[in-house]
Amino acid sequence: MFILIPNEAHHGPGEEDEARYLNQPFVPESVTISPGTNVVCFNGDVGHEHNLAISGGGAAPNPLYQTGEFSEFDAQNYTFNDVGDFSYADTVEYENGFIIRGNVSVTDSYFPS
Repeated sequence: MFILIPNEAHHGPGEEDEARYLNQPFVPESVTISPGTNVVCFNGDVGHEHNLAISGGGAAPNPLYQTGEFSEFDAQNYTFNDVGDFSYADTVEYENGFIIRGNVSVTDSYFPS
């Protein structure tokens, strides 16, 4: 699974200098996957570093995983082995308190019956 941080994703909606081509901080922002799926996050936000923290998933301590800062055109990955709902967010602070965040649902029943 591939998640993109698009260029200018760090600008919140309505910021004066916003120049985003996509109106969301992650593409996709929310995703449903099966256990054992490796998720790769690619930083396409030119000139900006990001640091993603993954939280949630039952009894797991928060944060479950942190990428550390990674630069433009670099990627970080994490394999989701446990079933549950996980959130991920950029720990870098942006203007007006804007937080880049998304969700991953890991389920054994990926396709509804």
